[in-house]
Amino acid sequence: MPDEFDFTGQRDAASWKQLGNGVNTGVVAQALLGQMRRDGDLLVRDPRGAAVLEAVSSTMQTTGGDLRGLIRESVLRGQDGSSRLAS
Repeated sequence: MPDEFDFTGQRDAASWKQLGNGVNTGVVAQALLGQMRRDGDLLVRDPRGAAVLEAVSSTMQTTGGDLRGLIRESVLRGQDGSSRLAS
């Protein structure tokens, strides 16, 4: 992803899709998990940080780090306008 890329103001599903298009999703998942483990004690002190920690932890627990299914569902949801997953 380019250094100037910004996810601000877009849905989580769109961010995951763009990450998936930019790099291998397993690499993204493992990098996020590593950061969450490293900085978890700081993240829980802030409501936004705690929400990120919960989202990444939940996603990793649900998928085991294989985000292809979530990305596929996000793409399908964007194509047909339905909402199968909470974002």
